[in-house]
Amino acid sequence: MIQYAEIKHITSLKNLWKKSFQSDTEDFISFYFSKVFKLEETLVICEEGTVISSLQIIPYYIKTEKSTFQAGYISGAMTDPEHRRQGHMEKLLLFSFEEMKKKGMDASFLIPQEDWLFTFYERYGYQKAFPLSLNHINDIGTTHFLDEKENYKNLNIKNLYNGFLIEKSNIVLKTKEQIDFIFEDLYISKGIFFNTPNGIALTMQENDSVHIKELFAKDKKTEEELFYLISNHYQTKDVILYQYEENKFSKYHGMIKILNPSIPIPKNIYMSMMLD
Repeated sequence: MIQYAEIKHITSLKNLWKKSFQSDTEDFISFYFSKVFKLEETLVICEEGTVISSLQIIPYYIKTEKSTFQAGYISGAMTDPEHRRQGHMEKLLLFSFEEMKKKGMDASFLIPQEDWLFTFYERYGYQKAFPLSLNHINDIGTTHFLDEKENYKNLNIKNLYNGFLIEKSNIVLKTKEQIDFIFEDLYISKGIFFNTPNGIALTMQENDSVHIKELFAKDKKTEEELFYLISNHYQTKDVILYQYEENKFSKYHGMIKILNPSIPIPKNIYMSMMLD
């Protein structure tokens, strides 16, 4: 039987999460379940009191050029390895669609964690969406625009970030709370943000490369400033920029399912850093 999670399920949900998402650290899991996780957004299937399959429906708004509508982000979709291939996730997904419709949501979206899951979710009406390309920045430049020690730390970084987001059309919007979570996760993951009055970049180091997970710049000069600051801080020229807008190099990294046929939803929606 499918039900919404209760307090008594949290321990087995954490254990199932650790089995399902083994790359997540204890710090992230503790943060997620203490701050992001909500019982009323979590569907579970239990066996003898233990959660064997679960998913979360996290509410978001998607803004397009013509309108704004509600959508449910499917997060933490997982089934215990010993109970897979028994139809549990299918039951949860079909149930979730009806729940989202009851709550007035017009669409559901998600980010498949592995390539084969694109085919799996297509069975349930999801279509590829949300473009992403990974671009190596070859020309960092040598001009020192800003003093890295200053780095404009007095600016309200979260307001600046939100301001850049809401300027875009076709975008998954984030609440103040969701933006707080992104920056806390960045801190837990040892990421770094760089900002100037006219731009911002959120970065993570992976081996010898630096990944710019988000970058907003009001002009080319600001973009070059940020590239320089990042390269200089990490002492590397191997800088990879994530771009979430459609271009000839982009591929779709997420999926969307329309729940309300009267809502036209484009595929080129800007969906950047999400917690999952």
